[in-house]
Amino acid sequence: MEYRDAINGIQTKKHGRISERKDVPLFDYEAFHEAVLNAFVHNKWLTLNGPQISVFTDRIEILSHGGLPAEQDKKGFYDGVSLPVNESLASIFLQLRLSERSDGGVPKNVKRYGKESIRISRNSILVTIPFEKIGVNSFSVSEPKVSDKVSFKVSHNGKCQSEFGKLNPSQEKILSGIRDNPNVTIRSLMLLTGLSEPGAKKNLRILQEKETIERIGARKNGCWKIRN
Repeated sequence: MEYRDAINGIQTKKHGRISERKDVPLFDYEAFHEAVLNAFVHNKWLTLNGPQISVFTDRIEILSHGGLPAEQDKKGFYDGVSLPVNESLASIFLQLRLSERSDGGVPKNVKRYGKESIRISRNSILVTIPFEKIGVNSFSVSEPKVSDKVSFKVSHNGKCQSEFGKLNPSQEKILSGIRDNPNVTIRSLMLLTGLSEPGAKKNLRILQEKETIERIGARKNGCWKIRN
């Protein structure tokens, strides 16, 4: 949830020639919140696989393992009938006031992004939260591809095209994190890349030595800048 707050920046949308502004978040706060809670409560933990949250340049994918409970059908699922796979965990979340007794999260997500944003298979449930980027083509659900990330970087940073080929995957993720939030913290970069604190700092130092990024201002109150 802290990482969600770090990347969910507010954008300003202007309409025509009229000086009318509208603040638009990168993605729906409640939809993400409900999807994450449902992923934990409905995940089949006995398989020893926890929920998986993947952040791409145009979407967040939240995967829980186990599919629907045996006594649940798709209609009841989409209607918000609450049949948690883990009753004890659901009770804990309820007592902590992290969730409600009714499973209202699914109807909220469906209302916001449509049924096509939720893919149900025999062994998993995948929820896709698209990014609403101002000035970028509309979202469509597609299979995750490595090329999705590369094409985004190339199209938005033409001068850096030759540099991206020289970076490892962790450094590319760091650049993506900085692009989404120039004030991104070391902790957020650790969550994004899966690196330890020394590993994240090492890759930041390498990117600075390559003059791919630079630090503007003080360590605590400054920000990162991607150089052309």
